[in-house]
Amino acid sequence: PGIGNEGVFYTCQNSCGQPSRPLNGRRSGVGALFHPQLAQFSCDEGYTHLRSGAYSDQSIQLTQQCLATGQFEAFGAEVSVDEHGRVECMPVQCQRQDPPDHWQWTGEGIFDTRTPAILECEDGYSSNGMPHALTTQSMMCNGDGSQSEFPSPCLPITHRIVGEVTDAVNGQLLGHAAVVVTDNSGAQHSLTTDAQGHWEIDGVTRGPVTIMVTLDLYSEITYTVNLQQDLENGPADAALNPHLDPHSWRVVLTWATNPRDLDGHVTRHPGSDGVTLSDPGSRRSHLYWRNTWMGNWSPHPIFRYNRKDMTKPSAMLDRDNVQGNGVPETTTYFKMHACQYDCKFVYRVWDYCSLPSALVDESEALVRVYNSDGLHSTYNIGVHGHHHNNGGEQRWDVFSLDVTGGTPQVEECTSGNCPADNTYAAWNHGYC
Repeated sequence: PGIGNEGVFYTCQNSCGQPSRPLNGRRSGVGALFHPQLAQFSCDEGYTHLRSGAYSDQSIQLTQQCLATGQFEAFGAEVSVDEHGRVECMPVQCQRQDPPDHWQWTGEGIFDTRTPAILECEDGYSSNGMPHALTTQSMMCNGDGSQSEFPSPCLPITHRIVGEVTDAVNGQLLGHAAVVVTDNSGAQHSLTTDAQGHWEIDGVTRGPVTIMVTLDLYSEITYTVNLQQDLENGPADAALNPHLDPHSWRVVLTWATNPRDLDGHVTRHPGSDGVTLSDPGSRRSHLYWRNTWMGNWSPHPIFRYNRKDMTKPSAMLDRDNVQGNGVPETTTYFKMHACQYDCKFVYRVWDYCSLPSALVDESEALVRVYNSDGLHSTYNIGVHGHHHNNGGEQRWDVFSLDVTGGTPQVEECTSGNCPADNTYAAWNHGYC
């Protein structure tokens, strides 16, 4: 039919048959084609004939000639075709452009006219700086290979902080204290507490925030909160340590809300010289919520009762906090240079509620130790000291203060280096 035995054509109008309609495209015209007719195709809007996925204005006017051999000419390698030579129009692809400030692309998958790409704000940012504003944006790939218009830059999320400043010993609100708040962006905000010790500030950038509080006659305090929402009191509050006389020490314990009640305990043990009165657990040797003054007693010269002997070493539980939430529990040591017997003082924290894991996992307990020079040392649960877990007994051995010979030596309690607790444990914890 048109070709001789030696491959010679008898006619120039050999039929190529009916061309295949492109996938995701159209054919112009109907019926079979004969040499030298052209088949005419176009890709649907948003699609391209190029294997690369790049936009081409030729995708709306593809042609394919019927050859004298009765076969359609083959497309070039750049054209997307299946194994039978049929054109497969593909979605036009877009290139991800550099996003606006504080936006970032999520993933690196296909970005084409069928599949949008997603922008998201960097951590700590939103589309308008509000905590609950949009943080993602779908970007559309247009049929010409361009992308939809970028959004405005993301803005830092900010929050409000409300705090108060108190005396760590008596809980009195302290007015006119200087507060400097340094937020996650590095911006500093300076303010002063009102007469009731209250302060508040808006527009603080989300993330770690450092707060420094100073006031005459008190030790400076600096602490950090992880600001993820508006914060009112609790971790934002500061309890300032009143300046101490020489040879006095103070321990300030704070924690979060769970467990509800932590208790600071002080026990006395033989110091480095080994001298002892051998009275473990006595009122002279154990300070805690049942015995809020630990020391010697002397008879009153006139009246028939004993009074506190303030010439000897002693300790006082100034504040017993039973609710956590950043409110301090405070213990003060006096006359440490005058110690003669049992001159090692060990500070421990008991979980009165006897919860199995909250002391380490949830309490965020923090112990600050002060002397007449100001802040001496800081201890964090789970990082410092030694955790004692014996069923219902949950205890944190924090540090020892050995004042033998009048020279204080502070040592963190690690496994086995602090004297064993010598109190009646059943009195030290309950359930709540």
